[in-house]
Amino acid sequence: MNGQGSKQDSGALDASSADENLIVCTDFAIRKTDGRGFEVRVMTQRGYYWVSANHADRYDGETQTFVLSLIETNNFLQQVRKVGLRTRYHGPTHIDLL
Repeated sequence: MNGQGSKQDSGALDASSADENLIVCTDFAIRKTDGRGFEVRVMTQRGYYWVSANHADRYDGETQTFVLSLIETNNFLQQVRKVGLRTRYHGPTHIDLL
């Protein structure tokens, strides 16, 4: 767990320094997979602890990811927001902080 995001993942984002700090501080990064799912990547130690407690059966510690369906992703986002964790979604043209 290195706890830091990658600037090469920023895609087409033109952000100020403050915005870049917010992106790096997110606990999870979500992007659509080629299939019908969404890949969730754990970005921080806080995120790792939460996933270990709530999605340990699906989490791949080697790649630091797991895949969810659309409905599971929506539920995941609701759950992590309730406990104050932050997520960024890598869309086709930009990044959204959720």
